[in-house]
Amino acid sequence: RFENKNPLNWPIPITEYPIDFNLYGFSNVKGVLCFEDKVGFDGIRSLEEVGKIVFWNPTTGEFKITPPSPFVSEPPGCYPQLRLHGFGYDQSTGDYKVIRHISFSLLSETDEVGKDPCHPPLWETYSLKNNSWRKVDQDMPTQYHGSVGVQVYMDGACHWWGEGETPNEVHLVSFFLSNDVYEKTSIPTNMDGGTDTRVMFRHLDVLNGSIAWISNYAQANTFHISILGEIGVKESWTKLFIVEPSSFVEHPIGMGKNGSIFFRKKDDELVWFSLTTHEIEELGVKGGRSCKTIVYKESFLQIEM
Repeated sequence: RFENKNPLNWPIPITEYPIDFNLYGFSNVKGVLCFEDKVGFDGIRSLEEVGKIVFWNPTTGEFKITPPSPFVSEPPGCYPQLRLHGFGYDQSTGDYKVIRHISFSLLSETDEVGKDPCHPPLWETYSLKNNSWRKVDQDMPTQYHGSVGVQVYMDGACHWWGEGETPNEVHLVSFFLSNDVYEKTSIPTNMDGGTDTRVMFRHLDVLNGSIAWISNYAQANTFHISILGEIGVKESWTKLFIVEPSSFVEHPIGMGKNGSIFFRKKDDELVWFSLTTHEIEELGVKGGRSCKTIVYKESFLQIEM
C-alpha cells in the first residue's frame, strides 16, 4: 500500500536552513504548502530575516517568500516572538493567507529574553494576492505550544487549540479568513474520556470533512476520537470511536484517506491504522517527535497572483 516513496525537491529557501522550518499543509489548501521559519530573533540575524514564511507548490516547483512584517520591528529594543497560528485559502477572494501572533519581550544586557512584555502583543495576517501584512484587531486565545496536531484548516477558516485562563482549560478557536472574525468552541469536560486532567496528547485534525480531535492519557493506550458538528456549539461534539491500536503506539501524527490514522510508535516507527477494520501496518519509515503526515493533492494553480 505504501511502496511508492518519492523524494521531494525542496525549494531553495528550505534547503538553506532545513532544520529551522515548520511545515504546514492540508489537503484542502489548493495544493500549496507553507513553511515557517521557527527561529526567532537571536541577535545575529536581522529583524528582516525573522519570521520568514515560504509558500510552495510541489507540483509546479513554484515558491514565494513573504516580505518582512512591518510590525516586527515596531517597538525598538524589544525581542519579537512570532507564532504562526494558521494557513489557509480565502475562498471569497481566491487568496492564500496566514494568521500570526507576535509578542514582545525585553532583552537584557546579556541578550537574554525576559518575561516582562515591553509592548502589547498583536495579530497580523498576510495576503499572498496583495503581498502584504496587516494588523488584525482581535484579542484571541493563543495556540498551545507545539507544531503537530494543534491547528487545521477547513472551509475558509483556520482552527487551533487555544489556551484558556486555567492550565486545564482549552478551546477550539476558529478564525475566518474572509472577515477576520473568530469564534470559540468549548470542550465538554467528559469528552476526553474521563475527569483525569493528565491528557498526554490532544491532536486536532480533519476526519471525513469534520473537525476532529484525538485524545489519550499518560500511561494509557486508548484513544478517544470525537468530531464537531457546529462551530461555537459546545454540545455538538460527538464521540465516534474509542480505539486501542497497539500498546506500542505513542501518538497520532495525521489523518489519512477513508477513515485511517497515522501514528508514531515508541520506537519512532510510523504505522497506518484503519478505523474500519482496525488493521495496523508499519510503513517502514521512522519519524521524530515533531513529524507529521499530510495528504497532498496535486494542483497546477500558480502561487504568483
